[in-house]
Amino acid sequence: MNASIDKTMGTPAYQQLKKQLETAIDVGELMPGKRIPSEHELSRRYGIHRSTVRISLRQLATEGILHSVPGRGWFVAPPTRRMLNVAIIAAARRASRFMQDVRQGLLAGAERHGCEIEFVEPGSGTAALAAGIHPGGVPDALIWLGHGQEYTPELASVARLGRPIVVGNRQIFGSGLPFVAIDQYSGTRDLVTRLIMAGHRNIGCVTSKAPLRYVSQRLRAYRDTLTTAGIEPDARWVCQVPQGGDVAAVVRRYLATGERPTALFVAGEALHAGTFMALEEAGLRVPENMSVIAFDRPAEAMQPAIVCLEQPGELLGERLFALIRRLVAGERVSDEILPTRLIPGESIRSIGKFPRTA
Repeated sequence: MNASIDKTMGTPAYQQLKKQLETAIDVGELMPGKRIPSEHELSRRYGIHRSTVRISLRQLATEGILHSVPGRGWFVAPPTRRMLNVAIIAAARRASRFMQDVRQGLLAGAERHGCEIEFVEPGSGTAALAAGIHPGGVPDALIWLGHGQEYTPELASVARLGRPIVVGNRQIFGSGLPFVAIDQYSGTRDLVTRLIMAGHRNIGCVTSKAPLRYVSQRLRAYRDTLTTAGIEPDARWVCQVPQGGDVAAVVRRYLATGERPTALFVAGEALHAGTFMALEEAGLRVPENMSVIAFDRPAEAMQPAIVCLEQPGELLGERLFALIRRLVAGERVSDEILPTRLIPGESIRSIGKFPRTA
């Protein structure tokens, strides 16, 4: 702090001290929550009477900049948290259970962290934002909720607005944008391992052909788990459903071609209904004829209870706003990867012990 008072100025000494303390707080020399020098120290340092110092401090307290703690001294008050306007860029899509959970988390996170939110549709919505003609104006911050390809010129155009951006449900490597994502890999490995430990070696995988990172991470985890267990991944056990394709029809053809697997990993919520329909049509009961595990929790109507992974959608939504608040406050943030939760069930039949290597 500039420890000088010009007594030749027409500005009273208490106002000069008040101004210098405000400047020290603004530049971060005096931090929120920290104690400032005592009245006695300020009086000595600035060469003014202690009662003059007290006038400055009391005015700062009246304005909410300082507060007094009896017996401890004066402290810099935490900054008043203003309401933030946050645009959530998310494609309209079918209301999957996971996306419903994410939406609940977004609503709770916005309320908890003092944010007003607006959902903006990609395409025309982001174009209006980038051009500065969005009806709601330029928001204080943005959440890019993963859809389609991982990084697009559309996202780049929004990034040029110069507002804090957090990416949700995606890891956009090389972009420098902070993200909150869900671990697609580790949980899948734990899940597939349960089939291996139950003696299964011919383990099928129903997955998507969509060019999305989370799809490739789940498929890679499936293959890596087999390899680690000494089982050579076999392309014939992988059933890839084209994006927008008829899941039941594709799985039906897969089950009718040659030897069937003894167990099946269904790698996502969009594949559940069609896969279980195809199994029923083929007369395959779970787990008597086919052991099944799944990424995402299947509908409760599907019996028996399927051993599956549940994604923390609500937590993901909430954590996005925690990062937004810190970014707006000028803090450095770290990317967050949230673990999945394994849900036990009755869909795995043991067909023998997996031979352990010595």
